[in-house]
Amino acid sequence: GSPATGALASGDPPEAIFDLKVIESLKKLQVPGKPDIIGQLFDIYLSETSAKIDSLKKAIAEKNQESIRHIAHNLKSSTANVGGARLSVIFKSLEIRAKNNEIDGLEIFIDLIETNYGLLNEKLAQFRENKELS
Repeated sequence: GSPATGALASGDPPEAIFDLKVIESLKKLQVPGKPDIIGQLFDIYLSETSAKIDSLKKAIAEKNQESIRHIAHNLKSSTANVGGARLSVIFKSLEIRAKNNEIDGLEIFIDLIETNYGLLNEKLAQFRENKELS
């Protein structure tokens, strides 16, 4: 399989939970005195992602290959845009599996997604509070 799917066989992929380089790029877009675009982006991501993950879990349970592929693709991109490197790789692996019609056993992804989404939420909240990450 692909390197992304191989990494998942042994647990979490090696990518960092949160990629600060993405946030540094976003900071450059911020106009002084204007609303906090990073905060707005995080808010949109968090408000939409839980429902998408629920839809993804339903698609996995129903073995709906096209829905799995489509939702995982969407989540891969939106998660990468907020710096969620590890979770984005998990969604990419899921997208590849669905694209290759490897839809049996995808339930293993659900715990990985929920755990890493929780970790990413903590990092985003920490960043919002401190405007930095330790």
